Amino acid sequence: MAASVLRLKTIKMGAFSVIAFCDIIPVMTEKAKSSRALQINIADYSVDVSIDPMYKAIQEVMARYHGLQDGLTLYLKELCHPRKNWQYIVKETWTYCLGYFYELTSHPKGPEAATLYMNIIFEALNSAKDEQVRSDAFSLFYLFSQKLIKDAPKDIEKKYISVANRGFIMADELSDERFTIIAKSHYRLNKLAGLFYDAVDDDLQFDAINALMIHYLRYTYAYWLTEKNPKDWF
Repeated sequence: MAASVLRLKTIKMGAFSVIAFCDIIPVMTEKAKSSRALQINIADYSVDVSIDPMYKAIQEVMARYHGLQDGLTLYLKELCHPRKNWQYIVKETWTYCLGYFYELTSHPKGPEAATLYMNIIFEALNSAKDEQVRSDAFSLFYLFSQKLIKDAPKDIEKKYISVANRGFIMADELSDERFTIIAKSHYRLNKLAGLFYDAVDDDLQFDAINALMIHYLRYTYAYWLTEKNPKDWF
C-alpha cells in the first residue's frame, strides 16, 4: 500500500509567514515498490501449463501416493514450463528418484520412469545457468546411477543398467564447459566405474562407461597440466 506525504506551502502575509495546507501526495515506499515488482515478475512467468504425456510413467509410479499428487503435479508442470526453475526441478527430482527408489524399481513402469529422471538430470546439467545447480545435478546423476547399479532388483537389473549406461553416454557428450563440473566434483567417476565393472557380467555393457572414463581421465590430465608445479603448495 502506498504511503502519503502532506505537502505544505508557505504564504507571505506582510511581516509574517503562514504555513498553509496544500494537498496530499501519494508516495510508494520501497516495500511497496518491491511487492509491485514481484507481482509484475509473477505475471510475466504465469503461463497456463499442461503436463506432457511423456511423463505419464512417473505419474503411474507415484499414483499410489495420494498425498503427494499436488506436489508431483507442480513438479511435472514446472518441467513443461517454458522458463524452468532448474533449482526446484533438481531438488524435486532428487526427492522422487532417490527418496522413492524402491517404489520406482518395484513398479512395471519403473525403467521407463528411471529413463525420464536421467533425461531430466542431464537437461538440468546442460540448461541450468547457475553453477551450483549444475553441480547438484551431477551429484544426483552419480548417486542415482550408483543406486541403479547396486540396488535394482536382480530379476530386471539389466533394464536399470541400461538406464545407467544412458547416463554414461550423455555425460560423455557434455561440452567441455559442462564436463568441468564432473572433473571438479568430489564424486569420483573412477569409483562409479569400479562399481559398474564389479556388478556387470556382460562385456558388451562396458562401451559407454569405458568411453566416459577415457574422456574423464584425458580431461583431468589435461587440466592438471595447466596448473603450476604443486611443490609450491608445500
